[in-house]
Amino acid sequence: MSTTVTCNNALVLTIPDGFREMSAEERKKLNMLEDGPGKVFTDPDRHIIVSVGWRPLGFVTSLLLGTKDAVSNMKTSIRRAMEPYDFHEGPSCRRALGSETAEGFSYDYVAQDIDMYSEAYVTKHNKVFYYLYVYARAELKEESLRVWDEILASAGWV
Repeated sequence: MSTTVTCNNALVLTIPDGFREMSAEERKKLNMLEDGPGKVFTDPDRHIIVSVGWRPLGFVTSLLLGTKDAVSNMKTSIRRAMEPYDFHEGPSCRRALGSETAEGFSYDYVAQDIDMYSEAYVTKHNKVFYYLYVYARAELKEESLRVWDEILASAGWV
């Protein structure tokens, strides 16, 4: 049975069967770019990890920075961090997340000799940036993207 989760008391997502939320201990073992508030879900059978993080913005910062700025900063951070992993940037992506629009991009990399595929999105809602990522094995990309699309399509705001 799928599970409905609320992130930061605002973003609501439906997480399909097979996923479970990772513990703080498990999250420490991941090479996360930033350590901040968020939730990470894993489906070990399908080799998919989904991460949702958020960053509240101050009033002035919220007025000055938009989603496109956040995407640019996210690309730079990911590109730099993933360089040792044979990083290849893919096309830009845009998705509806409920009433908001998320901007992002896809990329490929190699981890422990396994070809991987990832997508990264960011959206702004009520002076908070929300970051959504999926990590999957490239050989399972089609199935993984169906699952990811299902999660993103379930997005709503409270």
